[in-house]
Amino acid sequence: MKVITIKQPWASLIINGYKKYEFRTWNTKFRGEILIHSSKKYDKKELERFKNYNIDFPLGSIIGKVNIVDSILVDNNLKRELLLENKEVYKNIIDNNDYKGYAFKLENVKKIKPIKINGKLGLWNIDEWQFGSDNDYLVNLVLKGEKTATTSLYKEYLDLNEELPKINNNQLLLFESGKVACITRNKEVLITEFKNITSDLAYLEGEGDKSLEYYKKVHTKIFKEIDSNFNENSLVVFEIFEVI
Repeated sequence: MKVITIKQPWASLIINGYKKYEFRTWNTKFRGEILIHSSKKYDKKELERFKNYNIDFPLGSIIGKVNIVDSILVDNNLKRELLLENKEVYKNIIDNNDYKGYAFKLENVKKIKPIKINGKLGLWNIDEWQFGSDNDYLVNLVLKGEKTATTSLYKEYLDLNEELPKINNNQLLLFESGKVACITRNKEVLITEFKNITSDLAYLEGEGDKSLEYYKKVHTKIFKEIDSNFNENSLVVFEIFEVI
């Protein structure tokens, strides 16, 4: 999913519906849903100007998502529109006669409980993932701190020509609805035969009674539905992750 990092107070003004344009000196052809990330840096003078809005200004966090629906060249016509819409919010653009850039028009604002993560310049990407079955139940186990690992079939990556998971890769874990649950980071990725999964590893999966017997029973059923030839010698990908 695409992400854009924005200084405070502007990020929170967007997420709280006060700012419907994000201004950049560069244009973008991207249209669609994008996450709003507040940078660790902020404009102290501007924060003071908007303190009476009674909203929070979290730093270094994903705080919401919007849709970029257009990218408009900033000219006098747009400045007149901005003046009518909210002179206080758009004051810096309206009063800057030398400004040359674009206004990304934003719609469908949705707040997200702040998720701490480092930002990047420009539009950047963060991967999304869900569990293959019983997603929301397993997501809740993750949020409770009971589930810190997941297992998938190595064969699936080959069949789908997908890249294998990487260590230190940040990903958005989603509910079935598409709502962001949290951000996870892989601490370890093991590719091994199913028979080599130990009781310690099974415990990290956090399901049922957390025993190796329960783990093997459940995963054998799931994997045989995917690959009828699945057996103890089949390769699996075991990811150990943390919530960040």
